[in-house]
This record gives sequence, C-alpha cells and structure tokens, in this order.
Amino acid sequence: ASEETLIDKITNIVEQIVDKEERTREHLRKNNYEELEDEVYRAYGLLTNARKMSTEEAMRLLSLMKLGSDMEMIKAAQGKDLYGLMTRIQPSNLSSIYGKELLPKERDGKRAEVVRNELARQ
Repeated sequence: ASEETLIDKITNIVEQIVDKEERTREHLRKNNYEELEDEVYRAYGLLTNARKMSTEEAMRLLSLMKLGSDMEMIKAAQGKDLYGLMTRIQPSNLSSIYGKELLPKERDGKRAEVVRNELARQ
C-alpha cells in the first residue's frame, strides 16, 4: 500500500475512535452522569489529599479527572496539564525530579506530593 493509502486508513481509524468516544461520553452524560460525577469528585479528593499513591492508582484517578474535565463536570481540573502530570509521576521521572533513585515506598509518597502540588497550583 502506498503511503497516502496508509495515511487515509489511519485517518479513518482515528475518526472512528473519536466518534465512538464522543458517543460513549454522550451515553455517560445521559445515563450515568451522577455516578460519574461522584467518581470524578472522589478522584479529586484522593488526588488532593492522599499522602502516598501508586502509579496505577494515580493514573486511574487522573484519568477520571481528565474525563470529568473534558465533560465539564469539574472546574478544578480545567487548565491543568493532566497528561503532563501523568508523565511526571512515572517512576523514572520522579527519580529525575528528585535527583536520586527512589525506593518504591518513598516514590509513592513523592508521587502523591507532586500530584497535590500540581493540582493546588492556580
């Protein structure tokens, strides 16, 4: 297949994914808004108050915040670079931020600190 054909196929796939995501969000908005809103605010509460957090938990909660922000459920996340924060809280990036190799237990505390500080900034 030519490069142009591949680009067209990829563009088509991306458009299908975007369309499906928009339909899924609309379904959530119509059928599960209160439940999702509660999950988003619970995520915000944990992210802004937890003193330790695993990578998996932080990613799950930040993903909920991103969804809530995209659906205009929560103003606290608007203007925040949540994808950038998801990158910064990865184990190797935390070690770089703090300038040393961190033990897992230590890393979970530093991760929670980075998240709290980022979400507290105006």
